[in-house]
Amino acid sequence: MQESLLHYIWRFQKFSKRPLCSLEGKEIKLIHSGNPNPRGGPDFVAAQLYFDGLLWNGPVEVHLLASDWYRHGHHLDPQYDNVILHVVWQHDTDVTCPLGGKLPTLQLADFVSPETLLKHQEVFNKAPKFLACESAIHHFSIFQWEHYLDRLFVERMEKRIEEIQQLLSTFKNDWEAVLFVLLFKTFGLNSNGFAFFEAARHTPFHCVRKLQGRLTEMETLFMGQANMLTTTAVDGYHKEVQQRYTYLKNKFKLSNTNHRVQFAQLRLSNFPTIRLGQLAALYSEKTNLFQELLHHNHLDQSFRTLKMYTEPLLEKAL
Repeated sequence: MQESLLHYIWRFQKFSKRPLCSLEGKEIKLIHSGNPNPRGGPDFVAAQLYFDGLLWNGPVEVHLLASDWYRHGHHLDPQYDNVILHVVWQHDTDVTCPLGGKLPTLQLADFVSPETLLKHQEVFNKAPKFLACESAIHHFSIFQWEHYLDRLFVERMEKRIEEIQQLLSTFKNDWEAVLFVLLFKTFGLNSNGFAFFEAARHTPFHCVRKLQGRLTEMETLFMGQANMLTTTAVDGYHKEVQQRYTYLKNKFKLSNTNHRVQFAQLRLSNFPTIRLGQLAALYSEKTNLFQELLHHNHLDQSFRTLKMYTEPLLEKAL
């Protein structure tokens, strides 16, 4: 049994439709199995189910063995506080949430027939295809294929332009503020792009301009807005940074987002602390970055401008 197969069985409900029952003996009526979570945290989010007659909404975690909950350290991770159901193939131990409560568990092996399991295992063991229709691609002419690629490019550019136009409307045609938000999103990459985007969107660009030349305050502002300074201070420096951010937050009347950045499965160079430090180094020196990039004649000039502030910090961290 592969965990990816177990995810598939749960996501698409490839199990018996007879009444589900938790190991605690309570009835489970599944409404929605949830959406796969591509970021750190529980495997599925926004699941809906009736548990013992009460409607629950929240994340679901899936494991082959119940003990994997402890093996993966979920009992120490606050991201798993609000898990509403632990779906396992085999239950080998009881588990608890980080807050200490016992977690309801569904043993899925009790609701999947051997025939169903064998059928899906055969599908999963087949060599994967790059595209489901790859065997028919030779039926397309070169003209059709190139026209299709051109259309994809145009649609992608149209989507990007629409996003930029919406941001321009939000920030009253301030191109510097729009670049700030989009650059933040880009630096967050796939794992933290949305969290960085929300942090930048909640940070008025006039605050960034006022902190030009003050790297420490800029770093504090960015990390605070990214919701990275909410944990209990563990030393004097940590406490000092929290106090500095509280001052900036009150001074500029800021609000921040509830989205949390992720460190899981990231290389050191992509850690949000490194990325935010790079952005702080850049914007503490340049608050008219859009105007500078606009006057570059070659793309290489823009890359050199960005590397000038991002690479030294990365080398220092490594």
